[in-house]
Amino acid sequence: MITCFESLEKALAELHSSFNGEAMWWRGQIKASWELLPSVFRVLPNNEKYIEHALINHFQMRAISMLGHRPRPMSDTEWLFLAQHYRVPTRLLDWSENLLVALYFAVEDESKDGDDACLWALSPEQLNIHESNPGNPSQSQNGLIHWNEPVVTAIASRAFGTKWKDVTKKTGLRRLGIPNLIALASPESDERIVAQSGRFTLHRCDHPLENYERKDKYLRKFLIPKCAKKIIRQRLELLGIQRWNVFPDLQSLAEGLKENRGMRASNGEGLTESDISSICLPYVEPWLRGSHAEIPSAGRAVLHALDMALDDLTQWTAGLTDAEVHSQPFGLTSIAFHLRHIARSTDRLLSYAEGKQLTAEQLAALKGEQAGEESLAELLAEVEVALSNAAERVRVLATADLNITRGVGRKQLPTSIGGALIHVADHTQRHVGQVVTTAKVLKALRN
Repeated sequence: MITCFESLEKALAELHSSFNGEAMWWRGQIKASWELLPSVFRVLPNNEKYIEHALINHFQMRAISMLGHRPRPMSDTEWLFLAQHYRVPTRLLDWSENLLVALYFAVEDESKDGDDACLWALSPEQLNIHESNPGNPSQSQNGLIHWNEPVVTAIASRAFGTKWKDVTKKTGLRRLGIPNLIALASPESDERIVAQSGRFTLHRCDHPLENYERKDKYLRKFLIPKCAKKIIRQRLELLGIQRWNVFPDLQSLAEGLKENRGMRASNGEGLTESDISSICLPYVEPWLRGSHAEIPSAGRAVLHALDMALDDLTQWTAGLTDAEVHSQPFGLTSIAFHLRHIARSTDRLLSYAEGKQLTAEQLAALKGEQAGEESLAELLAEVEVALSNAAERVRVLATADLNITRGVGRKQLPTSIGGALIHVADHTQRHVGQVVTTAKVLKALRN
């Protein structure tokens, strides 16, 4: 799971160990539920599918007169790359050698911030070792496959509707010897491919990559919870990963400048360049933002309390060292404990609200709250994920009859769904307040 750049570094370390330092390809997806499937094979919202050969043949026929200064493609494969560049659905799937570019694609669309995203990591060499020669694995490709190889031509020709007998005659390959999936050494024929460090896998059929039997040999998936998308997007901006860097054309530059918050102000009159560089919007508390308006008022108040808890925790722990987070100044309970307790107690309280008893896993997590060696980043990540999950559960519970009786603990002490929900908010805010107080003490002790 990736919630911050610290967890990203851990993911990199894991991959380096698993794949012996091999170069990886990356793909970011805005929705974690999406399959790893080229666009031409995806099912459309109305349950229809593209007619692949009609798409690509019509593109080829009409594009010839529009090529301008661009060299005319000389093969089916070259036409396929050109169609992919102009966003025609094809059997090519985009990847990037640049991790940050892939991360940009995972989080860039703010309208999808209500969905978890994901980052896929692929070892292209291992993919080809395990998938490039299904008929004779001992003769599989070692390394990337050049885009002019017969096996690439065979799969590309099928996109144009070429019959199998003509494909085998053209390439000299047996049909059973043509793989379902390969990683290509593709031409860097366009500025966008260069800017995005673009790479491609070529797919023979509509079988999602993550469903292949040997996928664990070459593929890993890292979840990006929705609560982490905004902060990752901000960090990428600081690192210079902007729309106009990823799409190097004037249209993207214009769109990127419009989206850039540094180019906006409520009233720009009289501002100097130094003023503009330091513009900061005033903080508005969650209950005044108009958010969660579709949720009944009691549940909405709980969601606002959780939102504010995360805001306060992020603000007041900023700048603290890991050692400070685990310390107990003047005998105060450590911030580390409060962060663990906020994350795990919220889960337990909502289980009671749902009419459930605690699982063995929840009881084990309760026992582990008192000790640990996590970094501040890891603790905050646990809180972010826990509160995000909690918000989804609150949304469901808020529509129920809040007067329904619930029992708490082994003694089944009486409360109600509404009582449990309100206690989630109260209890969370109580521990946030203690974090804020301890953080203030720790920073004062530095002087």
